[in-house]
Amino acid sequence: MNNCFFIIFVAFIIFSACNKSGTDIPVIEQPPVTADTIYYNENPIMYCGMAVGQKSVYVLLEGRHYYDTSVVDDFDYLPDTLVVEIIGEDEHGFLVKEYLTEGSDISLFQSYFVPDSSYQYYLKIEDGFLHFFDFEDEFYIKSSLFWGWEDSLDLNLFAQEVDIVGWKTTFPYCECEQMGYDPSFDLLGITYDDLNISIRNTDMQMDLPGTTFMYSNNYGMIRSSHYSWWTQSGYGWDLLGVQ
Repeated sequence: MNNCFFIIFVAFIIFSACNKSGTDIPVIEQPPVTADTIYYNENPIMYCGMAVGQKSVYVLLEGRHYYDTSVVDDFDYLPDTLVVEIIGEDEHGFLVKEYLTEGSDISLFQSYFVPDSSYQYYLKIEDGFLHFFDFEDEFYIKSSLFWGWEDSLDLNLFAQEVDIVGWKTTFPYCECEQMGYDPSFDLLGITYDDLNISIRNTDMQMDLPGTTFMYSNNYGMIRSSHYSWWTQSGYGWDLLGVQ
């Protein structure tokens, strides 16, 4: 029993250090999405205090009309669930395992997944940036959350304020890079404050897909989305709530 109290106390200290605003994360009472197996983020990955055992779980969204800034709510949730779990730590960083739950539609992610398989890559914080990579590959990682590319994200809060609306933002459509932050965003019953937004659409100038990351040092990745220049539609992963 004493060990249980000690574990709870340590978890409270870690979360308090990360949550600088002092505001508790509210609880989802009734999840708005369903799947064959629903997971909740009791111990999500927090970039400000990553540790072995943290696990973030995401639900899939399908969005349309990306180019049309007047249409923001044209998206639906699908019964597909992605699990991202820190399973180890070594000289390269934190080792992450990523897999889809049973019942998810694997055909949507043939570029990233083989049925009944899981994939691993690393997360590492260095000089205020989150790096996601596979040290055995120079350019690519097998990841649905990061859409297959090695790269990094700035964890310092961006200066320009912008709103997240629907599955997009109030930034104008641009085949370029845009950075900003949303001071308060409600997602699936949870309010997140000071979310960085990194829009990486330069490749759309060459008819390639664009990508958007919404994240923070305190909460980890809240949403990542990937969309086609040809169809102006795409998919994204939204962080499920805490229970």
